Amino acid sequence: MYASENKRQYERFEIDAAVVGQIGGHDFEGRVSDISLGGAAIMSPNAGYQNDQFVRLHMEGFGETRGYVRRAIPGGFALEFSEESMSEEEIRKREAAIATFRSQGAGARRA
Repeated sequence: MYASENKRQYERFEIDAAVVGQIGGHDFEGRVSDISLGGAAIMSPNAGYQNDQFVRLHMEGFGETRGYVRRAIPGGFALEFSEESMSEEEIRKREAAIATFRSQGAGARRA
């Protein structure tokens, strides 16, 4: 499942899914614009974040997850999923959710 045309480890898929979460004790809402096994692009311009902040969130069609802000992107931030303390079952659920997005026609994104 490695992306071959760029330096990203995992292939990303364009989606449009609701997300609610918490960064630094503050709640936020937004949209997920793309997702991979390793992370997601979160569109939430008013989330109030800094790089490396811990994020807890719930994504429509994906469930509960957590990760870290890695960088700002236009309109939001790039989230790297945290596999620390994740059970094998949680990892399998994440893989199944990505497979579902793919089977529903989510477009692979090469950039």
